[in-house]
Amino acid sequence: MKSICFDLAAACLLIAVAGCETAADRIDPELVQTIKPGITTRQEVLKQFGSPRETLSSGGRTLLFYERDYRAWVTRYGPISPARLVCLSVLFDRNDRVIRTNYSSHNLTVHAGAVTASAGSPVSEKMLARIHANITTRKEAIEILGEPGMETLALDGHLVMSWPYIEADYAGGGSSRLKNASLLQLAFDNADVVAAIKTVNRR
Repeated sequence: MKSICFDLAAACLLIAVAGCETAADRIDPELVQTIKPGITTRQEVLKQFGSPRETLSSGGRTLLFYERDYRAWVTRYGPISPARLVCLSVLFDRNDRVIRTNYSSHNLTVHAGAVTASAGSPVSEKMLARIHANITTRKEAIEILGEPGMETLALDGHLVMSWPYIEADYAGGGSSRLKNASLLQLAFDNADVVAAIKTVNRR
């Protein structure tokens, strides 16, 4: 499953708990609807949406990943509003024409104290044990794990849903330092059944 990496997911969540600013540019859902598989070119997407956050290439395919972090309003007494991650993935063939797109917008649970903050929801071992490759459907996964924190496409065209969770030392003033983090990624095949499971933990 070659998709958006753990470090990027953690960085997105760190931004989400760091302060109160929002992204300067939005990913307009109406503009996303103008992207047509087999017709829209890579240059047209770059012209419309600008430089992506990350680019992956392999086997004649290219994936552009865009994300916008809408930060939570956080004070030492706790969050006032949730964080939100908006993501757009655009997959291209070797002729630089669109194969598939995926747009997602998910709110993230944010908790904050005087010195620490967290974003996302941790996945327990008990919850993870209920997820099985080639058996669990996307609907069942969401029922077990709750809404994902972010979505992207993999280079093979599979949808990848991620459940990231971070804890950070929070000093206010827009600064935070990663304390520990975990990420669960599930790739789904064309039948919306789990095709691959990946977990990463860092402290």
